[in-house]
Amino acid sequence: MKILAALLALLYYAVIVFSSGVLLAGAQLRSSTGAALDTWRLNYESNRALNETLTQNLKTANTKLRNDLDIQARNESCARFFDKQGVIKKNMIDSETAKSVADAKQNHTDINKLSGDTYCVVKGYSMLKLDIMFKGCPCECCEG
Repeated sequence: MKILAALLALLYYAVIVFSSGVLLAGAQLRSSTGAALDTWRLNYESNRALNETLTQNLKTANTKLRNDLDIQARNESCARFFDKQGVIKKNMIDSETAKSVADAKQNHTDINKLSGDTYCVVKGYSMLKLDIMFKGCPCECCEG
């Protein structure tokens, strides 16, 4: 019985030594070649998780940029109705535009509901120039 116990202990010891050697070799192999893979995988998974949010933010920013560029182009186009001193060029306004401007002023129509030449004339030279001037915030006054 003592011989069997000693033999089992020796066998058990051999299995433990072999297993620890295999585990140590695996850890060595993993640490030398697997660290870069683990870092890449973690970055990839993080980026995948954030990708939907970033895509949505990009779409929102793109929509805002297009809207701002449309407004800027419209404001620059409206400037043709005024001379350098801000006086309306009467020869640029036809009778239909004059009538719609009068109606808009009389009814206190919201400027955002107006379109075309009526919008330009009702907005006025001062507001158009301010909108054009602050298109890119050229000074420190609006940053902050």
